[in-house]
Amino acid sequence: MAGRDLSAELFSTPAPSSAGRDLSAELFAEPSATDEVANVGKRGLLQAERTRADLKFQSGAITAKEYAENISDLARRQKQIKPSGNVAAGLERLQEVNETGSFGDVAKEVIKPKNWKALASLIGESAVATLQTVPVIVGAGIAAGPPGLAVASGATSFATEFGSAIGELLEKRKVDTSNVAAVQKLLEDPKFISEAREYGVKRGIPVAAFDALSAGFAGRFIRALKTAGTGVTRKAAITAGAKEAGVQVGSGMAGEAGGQILTGENKPLDIIVEGLADLPGGLAEVATGARNRGAKGKDLSSELFGKETKTAKGKDLSSELFGKKETAPPPPPATQTTATTPEQVRAERIAALTELNIQQGIPAENAEGSATRKVDAE
Repeated sequence: MAGRDLSAELFSTPAPSSAGRDLSAELFAEPSATDEVANVGKRGLLQAERTRADLKFQSGAITAKEYAENISDLARRQKQIKPSGNVAAGLERLQEVNETGSFGDVAKEVIKPKNWKALASLIGESAVATLQTVPVIVGAGIAAGPPGLAVASGATSFATEFGSAIGELLEKRKVDTSNVAAVQKLLEDPKFISEAREYGVKRGIPVAAFDALSAGFAGRFIRALKTAGTGVTRKAAITAGAKEAGVQVGSGMAGEAGGQILTGENKPLDIIVEGLADLPGGLAEVATGARNRGAKGKDLSSELFGKETKTAKGKDLSSELFGKKETAPPPPPATQTTATTPEQVRAERIAALTELNIQQGIPAENAEGSATRKVDAE
């Protein structure tokens, strides 16, 4: 057509519709903020579906042709929910610096506000993709306690890494997954399958080990709030939560780093994303671990967040944090006092509060310390 640039006409020049509207804007408009968040969830679900397809093929549940057709369809659906222009540009910048292998350079790029949407997209997709295993892990934790929580977390992590190894290698070899015949031919090569399984084992072992470790520790710092008795402060509660989050993020990063070391890779961005993406599922593990560690089988989460938790100044911490109405603590048991000095009055007060703490279920070794702190604060 007279040598015109058709791409410029399609993507640069506004194309008015019959009603005078800008058709190009309608076809290629940037998604809204709500659509962007929804698309992150959709892409994460497609990742989860891809992992399930990988596991089915690895276990022999589907043939090479069926797997190739499956991932070809997933690739087609993935293209239909591409990120917005700003997010796509951020992803490109992050990917470029990730290929340098420099953790410092990646960190510098990550903290730039212009890349935060892209980073959030990566973390969100990864988190959604792994949430499918949470019900299994939590169920095992409720049924078998901390050991069940740790075993289930490690087992599901290993299965995910081992199963997704084929997809990882296809991407590393830059195979066009929309080409069913090409993918099928590669999957029927025993050498490729052997390489994929070796790759999956090398990545799966460290990731599973650190995930199992973090699940086994989940809830320990929150449990410490219970043993501290009535002396829990807002700062202590926030610190415990930060420690729990730190364990989850740190273990996720350590597992990914270990997997990269064993496979000869160096992708700092993947380490950061993996750690942060572990938080949503990690919170479920923390809640389950705290519940399992409640004294005498009690639900610790209800004790911490449903009943009163007193600060050193007698405030109701649960009412400050969770909107609960503060109620007055029960009075200490009446005693016949013969104290004549301030020291004797203090000692009798501590003894009375210690007895009350023990009656409320606080371990004897912690009851006196808690009572002492409260008396001294008064």
